[in-house]
Amino acid sequence: MNNKKYLYIAGGIFLALIIGLLIVLTVTNKNKDKNNQPRNNILTIWGISDEQNALSSTINNFQTKYSSAKVVYVKKDPTNYLKDSLAEIAAGKGPDVWVVPNDWMVKYHDQMTPMPEKLIANAKEKKSDTEVYQTLYPNAIYQDNVFNDKIYGVPVALNMLQLYYNNDLLSKVMSDYQQAHPDEQNDNLNNIFSSGPQNWDDLVTMVNLITQKNGNNISRSAIALGNTANITDSVSILTLMMLQDGAKMTSDDHLSATFQTKQAQFGGINYPGTTALQFYASFANPSDKNYTWNNNLSNSIQSFAEGETAMLIDFESAKSDIERISPNLYYKTGSVPQIKATANPINFAKYNTYTVTKAAKDSALAWQFVSSLTDDNNSAQYLNVTKQTSAIIFGNNADSLKNLATWYNPDPEKTPEIFKMMISQVNEGKSAQTAIENAASQVTTLLGKLKE
Repeated sequence: MNNKKYLYIAGGIFLALIIGLLIVLTVTNKNKDKNNQPRNNILTIWGISDEQNALSSTINNFQTKYSSAKVVYVKKDPTNYLKDSLAEIAAGKGPDVWVVPNDWMVKYHDQMTPMPEKLIANAKEKKSDTEVYQTLYPNAIYQDNVFNDKIYGVPVALNMLQLYYNNDLLSKVMSDYQQAHPDEQNDNLNNIFSSGPQNWDDLVTMVNLITQKNGNNISRSAIALGNTANITDSVSILTLMMLQDGAKMTSDDHLSATFQTKQAQFGGINYPGTTALQFYASFANPSDKNYTWNNNLSNSIQSFAEGETAMLIDFESAKSDIERISPNLYYKTGSVPQIKATANPINFAKYNTYTVTKAAKDSALAWQFVSSLTDDNNSAQYLNVTKQTSAIIFGNNADSLKNLATWYNPDPEKTPEIFKMMISQVNEGKSAQTAIENAASQVTTLLGKLKE
């Protein structure tokens, strides 16, 4: 009798264990999707500029495909974004996907995990991921995001530099000029004023006709150029001019700055970086014929929006500020002016690039999300919300994207301050060559620190 009792008890325990095991297996299976990913796998994205709705389509589509994954986007305070991000990544607690400005890539790509092989390449075509990347993006983006043949970042949109011009003000200036010179044939001048300057020579012509000044005082400015104090992004504009002039910014091995050196460009030997610096600063030099801007004017965007300045070079993102300040301002946009002699127009952009950090809990899944950003539907929704230019090459934008230029910026925080000081020194009367050599020496030091 006792033996039977023990057998019943043992059988009951065994049955309970079997049932418990089945329950565990059932729950486990329910908590896995078709990709065998554990449920509640949280993928965290940190960014500083995008709102949630810019990524909502991508996030929803990704969570539908990977039903185990939960994607969380966190918009961070830009003030301490870099410092906080680096501290969290070092502690192994940082974001899985880290959205960073493109000029952070040179210095901080060692905090990132590169794209796994064969994520975007088609094995049948026998192309590498980097070869496919080059077909998707212009060379400038490739240079920003690919190191040692490894892909570290994927952008979706570009914030391009462009020319803004006040159509009503330019029409008035042209009308006044025609009344004062009734016998002149001025078809070319009409074209320049109606469509904006195509090159810097055209711009200089316009500056001389638009600017109204009394001594050093400026009552009407032609364009916001020349200094740093009240121009929103003077460093980007100067960098654009240097690249357009043909300045080679660093040596091939990226160990030293070369933008201060004599170089062969446009059929001659000159100092293209110095020439660009002199030209930029001339617009804030009271003794120069290009003088049209000074520190007493409002911030460049404010001055343009309020009709005090006829033209502005700024990024596409400036539109929102212009229209917030002056909702009824009638203005047009066009491409930035180019060197008249060039056969290869050059433009400049800034943008955010999506990366995967070393702290990512599942770097493969994180890269799957980053890769999904380039999906046609996802990127279209993102561009519709952000009102930016696609970073991905397709038929309509191929020509404009191939003109993008970039450079190997060793420090996104220190380099802009070095360039601003360089401009200020020329504004204060120092020779442009001396100022640019001082700046180049500091940039060379920063390049050297990258190798330490």
